[in-house]
Amino acid sequence: TAEMHSGFQNLRSRMPMNIRKDYTGFGHSPEVDADIARIVAIWNDCRARFAKAAAFAWVIGGDLRHRDAAAAALAGVDTGPNAPIDDLGPNLGATSRTVLTASSHLQAVCVAYDLVRASLTPAERAVAEARVAAAAERVYVQDSVNPANQVRVNNWRTKAGAAIATAGLALPAATVAPGGSTPGDWLGRGLAAIAQVLPVVLRDGWNREGAWYTTYSLGNLLPFAIHYRRASGQDVFPWLEPLFAHALLLR
Repeated sequence: TAEMHSGFQNLRSRMPMNIRKDYTGFGHSPEVDADIARIVAIWNDCRARFAKAAAFAWVIGGDLRHRDAAAAALAGVDTGPNAPIDDLGPNLGATSRTVLTASSHLQAVCVAYDLVRASLTPAERAVAEARVAAAAERVYVQDSVNPANQVRVNNWRTKAGAAIATAGLALPAATVAPGGSTPGDWLGRGLAAIAQVLPVVLRDGWNREGAWYTTYSLGNLLPFAIHYRRASGQDVFPWLEPLFAHALLLR
C-alpha cells in the first residue's frame, strides 16, 4: 500500500495522468519502464493470489461467483518464462530471488487450479492447465537446469521444492509444458529438493531461525502434503509434526 501511495516517482513525474488527452508513447525511459514492469508484476501476483483465495471461497461456500472469479483469474495470470513477478523491482532474469518469487506464484496457481478443477469446463481446464504448466516449467528450468540459480539449502529451498512438487501432483501426468518438461520431471525435482533441505533444517534450522521461518516452511510444505496424500494415499503429515510442535512452542 505504501509503495502504491508514494512510489513510482519516475512514472509519476514523466507520465502524469490526464484522462482527457492521449500521450501514447510519451515519457518512456529505462527508469519509467522499470516502474511499469513493477506495477504489472504486482497485478500479476495479485491475480495468482486472488485465484487461490477465490477458489478456496468456492470450496467453502459453493458460490458460483467465486468459482467464476477463480477461473477468470487463472486465465488472466501470466505464467510464461518472461512473466513479471512480484520481486520488489523489475524482473531481471533467473536468480535465486526470482526462483523464490516464481515458486510462490506457482504454488498459488496450483492450489487454485486443484480446488476448482472438477468444476471447470473443458475449455477452462485447458487454459488453467496451460498456465500452471508454464509456471511449473519456469521454476523447473531456473532452479534445475542452471545450478547457479538454485536457492540456498535452508528453509528457502522448501518453497522451490514444495512448489514444483505440488505442480507435479496437481496436473495430469500426460501434461507437457511448452519446453517439454512434464509433471514427472517437476515431481522428481521437487522431491529431491525437499529431501535435500529437510535433513539440514531438521538438524538445527528450526531452532536457530525461530518460529517465523518454521511457519514459512509450513506454508510451503502443507499444500504439498495435501496434494501428496491425495495423489498417493500416503500421509506425510506425521513427518511434519515437529514443525507444528516447534512453531506452537515458540509462539
